[in-house]
Amino acid sequence: MDNDPTSASALSVISSSVLAEDVRRAAAAADCRLEEPNGRVDRLTWNRSPLIVLDADAAKGCIDAGQPRRPGVVLVCSGPADVSVWQIATSVGATAVLEMPEQEVALVQVLSAAPESSAGDGFAVAVTGGRGGAGSSVFAAALALAADARASRQRILLLDGDRNGGGIDLLLGLEDRPGPRWPGLVLEGGRVTSSALHAVLPRCGRALSVLACARTGSVTQPTPEAAQAVLDAGHVAGDFMVCDVPRHGDKSARAIAEAADLAVIVVPAELRAVAAAQATAAWVREASANAGVVVRGPSPGGLGAQAVAETLRLPMLAAMRPQPGLATALDSGGLRIRTRSPLWRAAERVLDLIESRTTNKAWAA
Repeated sequence: MDNDPTSASALSVISSSVLAEDVRRAAAAADCRLEEPNGRVDRLTWNRSPLIVLDADAAKGCIDAGQPRRPGVVLVCSGPADVSVWQIATSVGATAVLEMPEQEVALVQVLSAAPESSAGDGFAVAVTGGRGGAGSSVFAAALALAADARASRQRILLLDGDRNGGGIDLLLGLEDRPGPRWPGLVLEGGRVTSSALHAVLPRCGRALSVLACARTGSVTQPTPEAAQAVLDAGHVAGDFMVCDVPRHGDKSARAIAEAADLAVIVVPAELRAVAAAQATAAWVREASANAGVVVRGPSPGGLGAQAVAETLRLPMLAAMRPQPGLATALDSGGLRIRTRSPLWRAAERVLDLIESRTTNKAWAA
């Protein structure tokens, strides 16, 4: 098979060894690159794959894992499909059910027509703290502001997923701006478009929209389904998204990390902070294929940034000195950052890394 990265590609998740070989043979005939993951398919891979080929058992596993219906799914089976196979195909959103090996030619045609890549080129970063007060909300806001200043994306979205953070709109001085917060965001049928979101959300800077958690009410943070719907819309539309998530790794936090292209843990360069961050790093590594650490000074005991990253078994994305006057700025109208400040430079460093890597490549240390 041609391994040219510009050729058509498909994701094959097949439980049956016989069907798996049928699909490989058809892919070779179609000159289609076939990705065959080991283990479960994460949310990001599910969303980004141009074409997905499943058998009934694998499709049931994807449904049980909460993967949403999507276009570009084909289900293959051995021999005639019975009622249970068609029910599973409907549940997963399959556009075709192909009986193998009788319909191998049809599978070759489907694989030949597979697009080179998914339609959207959005990028999402999930930011969390290694311990309480690590500064993850501030860094998430700084990353969004720096991305907005670069103007490399038409739209930027800062998404607040931490109900105990006080509201990221307050951090930016936008608490009085009109627009929905999480409880007031209505998703028709569990879906939303990026353009509809940006049209109603509070704005900051050039093209930065902010979706914050409310500070009152019984529901003050996104459900996993709502967060995934917003990130799916942003990926399709090509948005750059920054998500502030709680460090304890609740269902919403894990859903965001799974759907994000990169997860960032902000960790102070302190021994107890690093010890506390190990629990956060454990669930982040499980949820995200691409994760790294931003180390924040000062380091009262001389703990180096690289040592922090090595202890957490994650690559170091950036290290930064303390930000002068930060507390005063936050209490005086919201976060405003000078372009040569430590916080801005750390955000720029992460943005540089994002631009230098493709979204399906691990962020090796």
